[in-house]
Amino acid sequence: MSNGIVQALDQVATRVSKAVGKDAGKAVEDLYRDAGGRLKDVIKNTVEADAGKAADIKKILDEMDHNAAKRVTNDAERTTRADTNAVLHKKLAEILDPKGEVKAGPVTFRPPKGGASPDEIAQMRQYVAGCNKALEDGALSPTGRVSTSGKLRAEASAAAREEGRRAAAAGTPYAGNVGHVPDTTWVGRPNPPSWQDLAEKVNKSLGAQARGYPVGYKPTRFLFEE
Repeated sequence: MSNGIVQALDQVATRVSKAVGKDAGKAVEDLYRDAGGRLKDVIKNTVEADAGKAADIKKILDEMDHNAAKRVTNDAERTTRADTNAVLHKKLAEILDPKGEVKAGPVTFRPPKGGASPDEIAQMRQYVAGCNKALEDGALSPTGRVSTSGKLRAEASAAAREEGRRAAAAGTPYAGNVGHVPDTTWVGRPNPPSWQDLAEKVNKSLGAQARGYPVGYKPTRFLFEE
């Protein structure tokens, strides 16, 4: 797959995430319903995609943008729409890139294996919300997911210990793990945009699930699926 197609697919993530007007959801759904036709035709006979093919995909995206309403809805509906669009983007990625060569798309977290308590589910939802806030603020690593081995891991652990000491001194100690939000692997630096008190099981599960995405993978939305 050429860089042109990769860049076009990356635009899907960015533009769909921003297209949260009242009619954006329908525009995106129409786009995906049509993917079985136009989009597959665009790449069906492509051995090595070129700039022309990328332009065809971008044209479809332009049509989607044109159909999306300019005004936005309330925050709750905006979040729901963004989550829905992220799932649809994943489907488009599978159509355009069945081998998984493109490193961009939604990051999905699920409850720890063996189940989770209502409090632990609430923690994961809060974590995902914090990750999306960091994404919207441009606080994630510009190169996508990074390896946390070596020096970065040591620095991240030291930052968490310092945060734990600060909270204890302030009379608000952490009951569980001092959690980076998002995890260091998504931010690329020891100090995260925010901290969260996480049950050990939840913290370990979030870290393990993040490692399921390749280094360099760029999140376009964080999702939680029960």
